[in-house]
Amino acid sequence: MSTVHEGRQQARSRLLDPTVLFGLALIVAGLLLLLDRLEVLDAGRLAADWWPLVIVGIGVWWLFADSRLAGLAAIAVGVVLLGVVHDVVEGNVGNLIFPAVLVLIGAGALTAGARMRRAMRGLPAPDGSWTQAPTAMAVFGDARLSVADDGTDHAAVTAISVFGDVEVAVPAGWRVVDRTTALLGTVRIPQAQPTYAEAPVVELHGLAIFGDAKVRYLDDPRSV
Repeated sequence: MSTVHEGRQQARSRLLDPTVLFGLALIVAGLLLLLDRLEVLDAGRLAADWWPLVIVGIGVWWLFADSRLAGLAAIAVGVVLLGVVHDVVEGNVGNLIFPAVLVLIGAGALTAGARMRRAMRGLPAPDGSWTQAPTAMAVFGDARLSVADDGTDHAAVTAISVFGDVEVAVPAGWRVVDRTTALLGTVRIPQAQPTYAEAPVVELHGLAIFGDAKVRYLDDPRSV
């Protein structure tokens, strides 16, 4: 049963991979420009009238990525901005951008905080106790953390990066499950991941705000 669940998680992770979404966005943009050149539609006018749908789309993506609070906040912000653009709601879009950004960052931080509190509790040990998850925090600086290969097949770590850089080193052959929240930050996971079901798993929890969180394999310092 767990194998089926992990398989579904991997399939969803591939679907929600930022490179896939970026590729789809480029395709949509290209099609709109093509239709504009063919004078089928006015791409500039279309973008000016419906750009808040991008925020709604990001919210839907966050919902599927298990960031429900951030997803609902993004959808709400996008709908409000869409109402303002179409004069359904009174207001000035320019005056609403900064408060909207604060709402999205706050919702993302709350979502990441809930995940991190669960991760910091750790994982159940064979004797019934709980092992606390190691944490690396970088605030205007750098932090490093290594996951030891102690014979277990499941580990959890937490990385918090605020205007900083966190590097997490994991043993070769481990699969990394990304459960972080990036708010104007970057999370980089090694592209070469083991595909067999028996591979040990390390869950990466955390938050990246204007910072970077990077995972590399211990046998390859360049792996990102």
